[in-house]
Amino acid sequence: MRPHPGYLIIAMLLTLWGCDQQQQETPRLLVDPVLLGTSVSDWQKTRMNQSVASTTMLVNQTNRFLDNPDEETRSNWQLAWNRAHEDFHHATLLMPTDSLLHVDVWPIEPGFLDALPEYPESGIISDLSLDITVASLQAQHMLTDRSESSLGFHVLEYYAFDRPLDDMLPGDNLRERRRTVIKRVSDHLLLEVLQLKNSLQESAIDALPQTTYPALVASLASRTDSISSALNFSTVHGEFSGRSAQVIAAQFSAIYDLLNGEVNINRYLASIDPEQTRVLNSTLSDALDLVPQQGQLDESDTSRMQLLAAAISHQLEDFDISD
Repeated sequence: MRPHPGYLIIAMLLTLWGCDQQQQETPRLLVDPVLLGTSVSDWQKTRMNQSVASTTMLVNQTNRFLDNPDEETRSNWQLAWNRAHEDFHHATLLMPTDSLLHVDVWPIEPGFLDALPEYPESGIISDLSLDITVASLQAQHMLTDRSESSLGFHVLEYYAFDRPLDDMLPGDNLRERRRTVIKRVSDHLLLEVLQLKNSLQESAIDALPQTTYPALVASLASRTDSISSALNFSTVHGEFSGRSAQVIAAQFSAIYDLLNGEVNINRYLASIDPEQTRVLNSTLSDALDLVPQQGQLDESDTSRMQLLAAAISHQLEDFDISD
């Protein structure tokens, strides 16, 4: 029996609808979730290897300073801190910020660590009842408030950039305790960064890494929103080193890598809206161009950076990122 013409029309419509749906859904995948997850995992591994390398150099320069504390070794220590701190922020862009608190909590309260001119007997250094061990520093870290930091990058930043050199020369009990804190914090920092790297590798071994482009875009939108919010306190993150602007650039540079490099999120975004993708990349380039190689953003450039960061966040959110 020949099919009724009406059924043929319905079948054709369903076929065309199915093709249209496939055309609409295909751009959302573009790459198999396992292949894309592997690409992201490889990106993360490469950046974490760089972070481990620069943190290792930071430990080496810390030890050289402690062995021979003078202006030259201190300058090398400062340069190593800058590189390690910025590499860390580039490498950890896709990690939850709460998982980084033992490594990069800020701002910190120096008086919790050490005596200040107005409080000459304050801080861990002056508390002679407290042994300077990794365990004791861990117990004190963020004890009652996040600013009460005794571990991580910004403890080293305070000593490398702000504390008088004379306070870190070999000498009396307080100076030796201070030097011990620097040594313990430096060594522990490298262990923390290595642990972050190893946790990524263990996750990849336990299960095949998987992700989708919409999930990546959602993650970048959320992180860029955090960067935008942090710009309200832009001089606080890196207040002793004066490199807060470069920390922002390190994070935007990581986003640029993810959009344009081997992960190639632009491929997905352009399949949705080529013009919007072009505008996003242009805004991101403007933000990167605004950051000086050295020094802070002035008030005008800080205001412009806040606008650019907010724009990048909104532009990412404006893509249809539902799976």
